[in-house]
Amino acid sequence: MMTIAIISALVGIVLGTRFQLAVLALFVCLIAFAIVAAGLASGHDAWLMIKLGLLIVTTLQAGYLIGSYIRLMYRAAMPAMPTSAGPLRQSAE
Repeated sequence: MMTIAIISALVGIVLGTRFQLAVLALFVCLIAFAIVAAGLASGHDAWLMIKLGLLIVTTLQAGYLIGSYIRLMYRAAMPAMPTSAGPLRQSAE
């Protein structure tokens, strides 16, 4: 279970650094569907699937929070980009 938690947190960090919050909601729904499907296919106990689902969703959200913080700090540390697109070179006319 620890491996699944670590992988879920790393996926959350990647999602947090790259995407907006709507993608997190989509991944939570996809993971819930996958856990239910895997639980039904393997015949595991329902409580085990509930615990596994809560673990994955919690670590995914914690990872997303960390990734969002990393994205925020990265953008704050970047110098401001110029907004006007002027000519790159002066013509010699």
